[in-house]
Amino acid sequence: MIRQFSPKTLLLVSITLMIPAQIIGNHVIKKSYSGPDLILYNANIITMDDQISSANAVAIEGNLILAVETNDDVLTLQTTNTQLIDLQGRTVVPGLIEAHNHRLLNAFWDDGPEGLVRATQDMAADGYTTTHELYGDPGFISTAQTLAQEGRLAVRIDCYIPYNTNCGDNVEAWMTYPYTEKKDTTLRVVGAKIFADGGSCGASALTTLWQAGPAAGTHGDLFKTQIEMNAIVDEVLNAGYPIAMHALGDSAVVVGLNAFEDAFAGGGNTLRCRMEHLRVMREDLADQMTALGIAASIQYTWARAITAATYESYYLPQVLEWVFPWRRMADRGIPIVGGNDYPYTARSQAMQTISILATRKMQRDEVLPDWMDSDLLTVEEGLRAMTVTNAWVVFEEDVKGTITPGKLADLTVLSDDPLSMDPFDVRDITIEMTIMDGIIRHNQIGISHTAIHDAGTFSVGIDDRGLWGPFRSQVGFL
Repeated sequence: MIRQFSPKTLLLVSITLMIPAQIIGNHVIKKSYSGPDLILYNANIITMDDQISSANAVAIEGNLILAVETNDDVLTLQTTNTQLIDLQGRTVVPGLIEAHNHRLLNAFWDDGPEGLVRATQDMAADGYTTTHELYGDPGFISTAQTLAQEGRLAVRIDCYIPYNTNCGDNVEAWMTYPYTEKKDTTLRVVGAKIFADGGSCGASALTTLWQAGPAAGTHGDLFKTQIEMNAIVDEVLNAGYPIAMHALGDSAVVVGLNAFEDAFAGGGNTLRCRMEHLRVMREDLADQMTALGIAASIQYTWARAITAATYESYYLPQVLEWVFPWRRMADRGIPIVGGNDYPYTARSQAMQTISILATRKMQRDEVLPDWMDSDLLTVEEGLRAMTVTNAWVVFEEDVKGTITPGKLADLTVLSDDPLSMDPFDVRDITIEMTIMDGIIRHNQIGISHTAIHDAGTFSVGIDDRGLWGPFRSQVGFL
């Protein structure tokens, strides 16, 4: 299936092309009539855009990036209404995208709409500007739609609707919300999620027996036969939904990849389907996945030294050789999508999770077994997955994922440069500021004078420059 622009989208593109342009440095940008609303300067900007090798200032107008260039070039754009923020050498990266999460859903289930709002603020404080919710049930989506319309969400939400539950039971309402074509929005429905095996309900499915644990002596739980999965994948793809398929064990990966191959019929992965977790990936399955162009959604904090002994007890040696083989998958050219699957991991701050991805250690002196040590990814690969690839997998690469003029003003400001540090020390980087849709959602930079009004049930704080963010940094709303 090929996505096509709607007449409305084509009209907007035409209008944009007719706006006069000017050249800043080497880049053509839209000419601003009111000037930028915000300029960040004296920064180390990691654009993730191969066409913009370096920059130290970025201008934002409305909810779009206006210019990315040198301090001198960008500062010439300022007007009397432009807010200037001197980042004093801090690093700016594209707004970070969490590709597999249930943090917002859990907050909504526990505390309703207000819990969802607070959870988006917490995610912004952890550096994220977008999160992929991998179990977007109708109640959650309906509430999130209302909150998005009210402008109360601090991160963008991309939802995958469950086709079946984590125990394999079918969900009747999976087609309640259609795929959302619009990309520059706060809430989208971007696909459907299919559970091929257990993990959170029952054991993941293996081609060999489990040696230990509750599933010892069994092959785990495979929810669908090959014939059933073929029919499900056809149904979902024909309805226009990209698929995120939960597959922990290699038996589930077999069934899932075969179903995709049958559905694609040689036409390729045009809807950018992905497979989640992939804890056990045999070499032949990695090769098949490469040929099909399926993206691998991995969890940064799942492969750690402290969990090695558990996997060594669960799996036979031939299975252990293909547990979390991220390096071998990336080297094959499989697109790596990065996330953490909260609450199945305690870590959520983006730099902490990238550090664990690149070291697989919680303590510096931990020693990794050979099978776990040989499949490390780098900090740069982790950052690229959380920006470029996480945007690409949901068809958002034209509006997110890089710091490029014309894209949405979603940015994350870091205390240090993760690409110039020891991978273990990356976890010590703090999230200094998060900007989503051109609005500062989290800020802890240079707050020296903050006025706070406390009315008992409602508190508001605003600093001397008009900045605000989560109340934990003493500005914003509580």
